[in-house]
Amino acid sequence: MNDVRDDLPLVSLIVPAYNAERYLVPCLESLARQTYRRLEVLIVDDGSQDATASIARRFAEHDARFTLYAQENKGVSAARNRALSCLTGSYVMFVDSDDWVEPGYVAAMVAAAEATGAELVISAYGEYDDQTGQERIVRLANYPERTTPEVIADEKTLYGGFCWNKLIRRERITHPYHEELFFYENLVFLLENTDDATLRAVVHEPLYHYRVHADSAVHGRAYQPRWLTVLPAVERALGLVPPSLTSFYQYLYINRVCWLKRSARRAGVRLELPREDRRARELCKEVVRARDLPLSLKVKALLLCHAPFVYDLWLGRLT
Repeated sequence: MNDVRDDLPLVSLIVPAYNAERYLVPCLESLARQTYRRLEVLIVDDGSQDATASIARRFAEHDARFTLYAQENKGVSAARNRALSCLTGSYVMFVDSDDWVEPGYVAAMVAAAEATGAELVISAYGEYDDQTGQERIVRLANYPERTTPEVIADEKTLYGGFCWNKLIRRERITHPYHEELFFYENLVFLLENTDDATLRAVVHEPLYHYRVHADSAVHGRAYQPRWLTVLPAVERALGLVPPSLTSFYQYLYINRVCWLKRSARRAGVRLELPREDRRARELCKEVVRARDLPLSLKVKALLLCHAPFVYDLWLGRLT
């Protein structure tokens, strides 16, 4: 059923887009086909140099629910903040410009929120490999027993640290994106805005499709200096995650320091991080003493801090 009643809550869908011409049409078409009609789609062109703006403009000209905002290239966090400052909906959802959703996606998320009074709704999703055409379904386990920060921050769930499979009640959002962050920016945003959102709901049907491809923001790119922002992001997350996940995020900091140096080395870039190396060694002591981490992560932390070459050899044999 196509719901257009004025008494239904307005849903704001935020679509940041940068050089997204390859996938933007199927993304926006999937939003235009939503059975839940009372929505606004805010597309922010982040200084694209391809046909992104013209594609978005075409949708805006033919469907009054679509609005295009243009800005110089400032990054995805700034693009999302631009939309957050302009939206008028009661609920906020995020859709990446290279993904697509099923026609009943918004309707299912709103129904879950309205039925339960939830401030945060999370959906199962399909992870689609653009190269192989295969899709893996990701569902959330042990959801009711966990706090919201645990669900958001636990990387093992493959569920939390991103915004694109979630619906958030507008009044929950009191902190903007940190525009200086280019990694884990969604994780920090969610932790800051849903830390005590105890009223939650989940949609178990995978109605969101997350596309993995070589040109995406986190897959297949060579080292870039802005990747360094992953470290302050993890540091910020360390101050927000619940105690049950502190040790894991201490390990994650160590892992990311070594990942940065490995990525730079592969790109032929000499990267020295003396302060971050010291911080990693300090955290390694905490990780080794932690009672809630498996031995495998403790061994990895020790190798990453004190014998990274050995770790690289071991990793090479496993991959």
